[in-house]
Amino acid sequence: MRKLDKQNGSIIVSILIITVLLSTFVFSLIVLAHQNLARSKQRLLLLQSQYAAESGADSAIAILNSGVAYTGTGATDTTLLTNSLYKATYSVSVAAGSSDKEKIVTAVGKLYSPASKATPTYTRTIEVVVVRSSTSNTSSVLSRNIFEVASGVKNVWASNV
Repeated sequence: MRKLDKQNGSIIVSILIITVLLSTFVFSLIVLAHQNLARSKQRLLLLQSQYAAESGADSAIAILNSGVAYTGTGATDTTLLTNSLYKATYSVSVAAGSSDKEKIVTAVGKLYSPASKATPTYTRTIEVVVVRSSTSNTSSVLSRNIFEVASGVKNVWASNV
């Protein structure tokens, strides 16, 4: 009788173990890539809501520079961008500052993802103090003094722009 070899079939077990380990490694890499992509998309949409708020503040400053007594958009949102993936809007309120040359502009940027969503997915609020450089409307220009803009992308505190 022939003696059975104890290693007979061990190569199949080894290949099976290596295949399971490599499959687990590849699956882990795919999950990490997917999570990274989802985080990147979230940061991009959050940044878009920040830009919407800044656009609202810039728009309010431009209107105030034209000499119009502007109090903001009220409850109405102004749409900046609409596409199949998202919609970006802003609303602005303008309040009197500590002097007759000063105005406080509060702009809220909202991002709806998907675009048909009724409530915003991301919201960013910025407050800008604008000061008229002279008392005559023809030669005066409002300048921005951003007190605080905080986001995961950039932080600005008490900086003159």
